[in-house]
Amino acid sequence: MNANASPPLSAAERRAAAETAYLQASARAAGTAAGVAGAAGPMGPPPTAETTHALLHELQVHQIELEMQNDELRRAQEQTETWRDHYLDLYELAPAGYCSLSETGLVLQANLTLATLLGVPRSELLQKPLSRFIHGHDQDDFYRMAVALLPSREADEPAWTRAVQRAKAAPAMPVDAARSIELRMQRGDGSHFWAQLVAKVVSDEDSIRPGGGTERRRRERPALALALTDIGLLKQQQHDLQVALAEQQALLKEVHHRVKNNLQVVTSLLRLEARRSSHAPIEAVLTDMQGRVRAMALLHE
Repeated sequence: MNANASPPLSAAERRAAAETAYLQASARAAGTAAGVAGAAGPMGPPPTAETTHALLHELQVHQIELEMQNDELRRAQEQTETWRDHYLDLYELAPAGYCSLSETGLVLQANLTLATLLGVPRSELLQKPLSRFIHGHDQDDFYRMAVALLPSREADEPAWTRAVQRAKAAPAMPVDAARSIELRMQRGDGSHFWAQLVAKVVSDEDSIRPGGGTERRRRERPALALALTDIGLLKQQQHDLQVALAEQQALLKEVHHRVKNNLQVVTSLLRLEARRSSHAPIEAVLTDMQGRVRAMALLHE
């Protein structure tokens, strides 16, 4: 897009510019006609009336004005096409998968990233229920989210209706403007991966399509906008951290157990030596040492 493009002219400015262009063109035409008349001799009075001349003037000025307006429209169209191409590049190649769902749970739009994450062509996504790509154990979470975001919308699809009824029977989720859940998605080859699903309600104004009005088109309006991100690596890192933490806790318990046993052994030896000693000062020292070791054991505990 040209950053130095001039802003569109107003109607008055366009009219003034057209008048100027017409006067310049008329002056050039008058000069050419005068030269021809001088060469051919006197031509006599013009045959046209004043009103005809005024009408011709208005038509020519209007023609110039329309041409200027067409140039502005052409530049605006080029800018719009440039922005559209940039938007399509950002949408198609975004790091997250984007799609929009109808009130019946069908995928109406999807970008290439989502098709790549699910391992299927985009044509196999459109007009298909998104639930078929969700792991069976996580579908109830998805329907609960849909019920929380669209509590008053009913669908005539039997599978969707049954799932919504089951979701309504489960504990309700808090209603927010957007919802984020983690669930397992199923690829086209049957493999699974963890994904974060962020959903947002699409307003009725945003979902209006040109030429709408029929009941079928009303049901096919986008109801939810979804963003899906692969968090498999994050889940693996969390699992590795949990395994490492469990190993450290097990090692700490083992060290604690061994220290506790060693302190108990030292306490028992001191108690036996104190009983075997026949000298009161030595017995008092051993008893004092036994108390100190017991205190250390209590601190360790």
